[in-house]
Amino acid sequence: MKLKIFVISCVLTLAACAGQPPRPQAPALVCSADTQSETCKLQIAALPAEVDAHWAMTGRVAMVSGTQSGNARIEWQQQGAEGYRVMLSAPLTRQSWQLSVADDGAVIHGLLEGARHGADAQILLREITGWDIPVSALQHWLRGRPAPDMAVLQYRFAADGRLLGLVQNGWHIEFTPGGQWPARISASQGQNRVRLVVDTWSEAQ
Repeated sequence: MKLKIFVISCVLTLAACAGQPPRPQAPALVCSADTQSETCKLQIAALPAEVDAHWAMTGRVAMVSGTQSGNARIEWQQQGAEGYRVMLSAPLTRQSWQLSVADDGAVIHGLLEGARHGADAQILLREITGWDIPVSALQHWLRGRPAPDMAVLQYRFAADGRLLGLVQNGWHIEFTPGGQWPARISASQGQNRVRLVVDTWSEAQ
């Protein structure tokens, strides 16, 4: 039986959990992955290819996966190119758990039955919570860029060259600009949805 972390605690709707998002900014340039436009090629080539090694953010996240929904406070700590730690806490029940990912796999702490380990963070999260969330891609999407090694069908750029959205690996991602990094990130794929509102960004020295 799967542990439905935070699902019972969320008695509000998804919109209320994360706040009503502003209307997405209309893109100035829409590019397909196989575009022949030189402007598109230059914009795509200018996108960073790797994740920033050390940074942290705090915010609020709302998730829907099939018939399940939940919301939580989130703290993300990036620990190198592939390592990260995600801490979630439910606002009503004050339950909390932590997902840690490194080169040798993933582990979730804070479960009643003790820590759970797995080779793949997304599979481990789905087994425990029922949520099918591409957490490995989130470390890139949070910073407003596509994840490497995943097919991108479309890019949407603002007039100043910032990425406003993309379609990647079946997910539709929208970024709301907020200075250097996004203020909001929305991602959807069929019945799966993630909406994240950033409260703070910090950069490691």
